[in-house]
Amino acid sequence: PDRRVVRVRSASLGRGAAQHADRVRFLARVMACGSVERVDLDCWSATATIHLRADGNPFRESVAALASAVRGEHRSEVALPRDCLDHDRISLQRLGNHLTTWQVGSEGPRRLRFRHPRMRRDRVLSRGVERLVASMPGVHRARLTGWSCDLVVDFDDARLEADTLLTVLQHAVEMRAGCQTGFSPLHMAGTSVTLGVAALADFVFPVLAPLSAVLLVGTNVRTITASVNDLRRRRVGVATITTAIVAGTLISGQFLASGIMAWSFAFWKRRHRRDIEAERRLLLEDAAPLPVCSLIDRTDGTLAVQPVETLASGDHLRLGPWDIVPADVAILEGRGVIDERCATGVAGVRTVGPDDRVQAGAVVLGGRLVAAVGDGGQEPRVARAAQLLAAATQIQPGRFAPTRHADEFVDHFAGPTLATAGIGLLAGDVNTAVAVMRPDYASAEAMAVSFEDIDAVACGLAAGCVVTVPQAFNALASVDTILLVDHPALHQRRLEVTRVSGVDPDSDAGRETLRWAASLARHLADPRREALTALAAARGAILTDIIPDAWGDDTGLRMTHRRSDRTLSLVEDAAVNGTRTLVLQVNGTARATFEFGPGLARRASLAVDRMRDVRPLRLVLAQAAADPSDTLAAELHCDTSVRLGGDPAGSLSDVVSRLCCEGRSVAVVGPAALTRAVRDVAALTVALGFEPDTQGQDADIYSMAGDIACLSDLLAGAARRRSRLALSRKLSILPNIAVVMGAFLFGFTSLVGAVVSNMGTLGIYRRASSAVSRDRRTHWLRQGIAAASGRRRLASPRHPAGAP
Repeated sequence: PDRRVVRVRSASLGRGAAQHADRVRFLARVMACGSVERVDLDCWSATATIHLRADGNPFRESVAALASAVRGEHRSEVALPRDCLDHDRISLQRLGNHLTTWQVGSEGPRRLRFRHPRMRRDRVLSRGVERLVASMPGVHRARLTGWSCDLVVDFDDARLEADTLLTVLQHAVEMRAGCQTGFSPLHMAGTSVTLGVAALADFVFPVLAPLSAVLLVGTNVRTITASVNDLRRRRVGVATITTAIVAGTLISGQFLASGIMAWSFAFWKRRHRRDIEAERRLLLEDAAPLPVCSLIDRTDGTLAVQPVETLASGDHLRLGPWDIVPADVAILEGRGVIDERCATGVAGVRTVGPDDRVQAGAVVLGGRLVAAVGDGGQEPRVARAAQLLAAATQIQPGRFAPTRHADEFVDHFAGPTLATAGIGLLAGDVNTAVAVMRPDYASAEAMAVSFEDIDAVACGLAAGCVVTVPQAFNALASVDTILLVDHPALHQRRLEVTRVSGVDPDSDAGRETLRWAASLARHLADPRREALTALAAARGAILTDIIPDAWGDDTGLRMTHRRSDRTLSLVEDAAVNGTRTLVLQVNGTARATFEFGPGLARRASLAVDRMRDVRPLRLVLAQAAADPSDTLAAELHCDTSVRLGGDPAGSLSDVVSRLCCEGRSVAVVGPAALTRAVRDVAALTVALGFEPDTQGQDADIYSMAGDIACLSDLLAGAARRRSRLALSRKLSILPNIAVVMGAFLFGFTSLVGAVVSNMGTLGIYRRASSAVSRDRRTHWLRQGIAAASGRRRLASPRHPAGAP
């Protein structure tokens, strides 16, 4: 009574499918009692611990109300969270008007800690929840803790209510209810048994040593066979080293060290597969956010939810805020604001109306639209891009190492390692030789390269590119010459702000107004954002990263950002010189109007300058035979230009070959038809444009927007990849060198070598995973529109479970 706790034990609450309905009915009736605060259910002991609220009611009355509810006398039950019975031990509590399986704690003002039992085992859920919350307006920071995977959120309670945050989190968990996490302790049963028997043989029952020997040989039969086959082909590799370790262990009797190394190798291999697959799934969800069904207009005037794969040409779709366009469509009625970056590669929003075409994967951010499905004969761009990204991120497992690449990497160490072990055998004994061979040369390398491959593809996606080969970033980090092939995107003129009405942009108030207008305009998917950004930079105004709270409605674009003291809105107005003006409103009053017009400079010249800011490069422009007075190369700030003959593909190949003979590493950027012809000659090819019906791969990287603005981001990402991989490889070798030197100088045993090697692998893993998570978090914030749309779709009550 003092703790206001009631404990119930019943066989109906035990494990098993037969008791599932009883457990659901019991929980529904218990939570229908208003006096209940939390229920902890342990199916192993068939016990439920019920915590009653400290609401001032006598304990006896609260228990009586609870008993009446359990008997079903209230005739009312509540809807339980879908994930409440996913585990054998669960905790279900009432927070406000919500039933949740999350545990919520406060760590200070405006900081909450959320914990869920699934977060630690399900990396897809944990990383997805982190990026979901980080993109929510009002959230300053959201991060996962290292070991327990708790979510710590710092937020502004004036812009975001904790109740809304909890609703989003609970819905995210329910969407993963019933999904397998892909990792189970049973997967480690074989190596765990071997390790346990070895420990018992070393410390308790020495008579079990023969059993340890049998288990050691039995678990390495395939490795020994592979080693014999390698020796017949006169080569040595990982299998040869492992076989030598087995032989040395049988001679020296160091079964505990062997068991620890085998267990840790299996652990890292499975953890690598789990974490890489989780990162890969999250990446593919970002690349192709297509819904499973959509709302259509029937011929009889009624509405129906229909699976996307059954849509036919001419079907009429009803699209509202936060809906995802399931197919390429043409707008028939209504106006709205969409974010089409997943299909076009251009970050930002644009206004659409009747007769406009919208590609599959676009997100409706405001307004209501009626659209007709287009010709279904062509595959949507997002679907084709997702196929290429899936192939690029598919990890090829190795025979002995976590990946095939790690197998090849370790094979280079096989000969030197065996030679060093031979010296150790001559200078010392078998223990020294085995200690030299014991370190894990494979796992750290596999971790570093695999995480960096995922990060390379994610970096390309954030820049609006499809990276078909992650290793293309290796070539991009080493190129010193970029050959730009003539393309219509290179001829586009830059847009400029021709007039500012309402304020003086050179005054302090004008610069502040310009700052907020340009900060909001960064979310536009057209050249007006570049014009406002350039004007703000010229006036010394520093922009800020803000995510609007609203994007627009049926009237068109209206990006609104609410602050504590005012409300800022950027609104489209009438067109001047063919381009619609932008009006900045503060608290509903127009503060400044910006008019735009074409300038003299080329848009691509800004991208060239940004590339040179990242790294010194030589830029060469390749053009067809044209007027010698053509100044395109000079306007683009290129170093030189070359002319292509009547056969552009052949001439381009000759130009690239000539540059390569001069000792240059060349990246070719141009139309896909020409990059295909020089792919075998150039170090890297970047195709401007992406067609979904392309057969095969015409380039290493596709710029979906069809321009070169993405190249500066790609160059920066390639530089980060090179430096991180170089450091990771050095760090992965150092522990192994320490083990070898320790075996010769200090008599390190195999057990010490196993511990030191695994500590090194742990350090590499934490460093590689944290770097990828940090980069992905930056990409999520940069792509805040898409992330916010996902968050609001999850929280939207109009979409039931399983609906888009």
